[in-house]
Amino acid sequence: MFAVTVYFGHYFAAAHYDYAVGHAEDLRHFRRYHDNALALLDKAVHYLKDGGMEVEVFEGVEPDPSVETVMRGAEAMRRFEPDWIVSMGGGSPIDAAKAMWAFYEYPETTFEDLITPFSFPELRQKARFAAIPSTSGTATEVTAFSVITNYQTGVKYPLADFNITPDVAIVDPDLVMGLPVKQVAYTGMDALTHAIEAYVSTLNGPFTDPLALQAIEMRVLDSYTLSPTRREVHSPPDIFRTDARTRSIFRMSSSITQRIPSQLTVTRRSQEEWD
Repeated sequence: MFAVTVYFGHYFAAAHYDYAVGHAEDLRHFRRYHDNALALLDKAVHYLKDGGMEVEVFEGVEPDPSVETVMRGAEAMRRFEPDWIVSMGGGSPIDAAKAMWAFYEYPETTFEDLITPFSFPELRQKARFAAIPSTSGTATEVTAFSVITNYQTGVKYPLADFNITPDVAIVDPDLVMGLPVKQVAYTGMDALTHAIEAYVSTLNGPFTDPLALQAIEMRVLDSYTLSPTRREVHSPPDIFRTDARTRSIFRMSSSITQRIPSQLTVTRRSQEEWD
């Protein structure tokens, strides 16, 4: 299992540069994968170039990235030969870059070779991987998973291997604050769902429960009151006023989170008695 170094805050470019300089002698080649955060992308590219690094940008990663996009990106990597792969955006570009990474290092590998869980060859032979998420909820920047779609068969394949866990995750709230309000709501709901899943999981434990409960509280109560650029938003329901479907989801999730602690206390007490 690979450990992930997570940087949190408004200094992601400088933090990544410091990490890179401390972990390799020649980091001239960087590649950035991203979606629509162009201003922040340009800022990050500027920092890297200012540090004397060569940067090439790969664009056009669609939602639910395809096998074809992955292969195009891997081919571009083989031409550029990056020492680091830096993926910036939502879950789709980060997932796509993870898969590209494998085909960059092992061109003879086929997609079918990777769909068996934990069957990846040993990565980090040519490059390391950094992820900078621009949305909430997927957590792909710290996980061993990548979801790639084969549109010829209509099947989504969850690729799973600890090898594709990023070496560095840079979590910068400025990226999420720049998203459209509705997208913040949707991706925040994704994060809330994962937090609830973690709390009700049969693999829960004393280390995971406090994190899950705090994440639930932050998603429901705090998420949309922290941004100084959104002072017109004072409570979670305000952000959902323009969308009836989202309002109903928010009411449902609020009801669920109010009931979770008491219900699960009873369930776990009974399980402990049974043990």
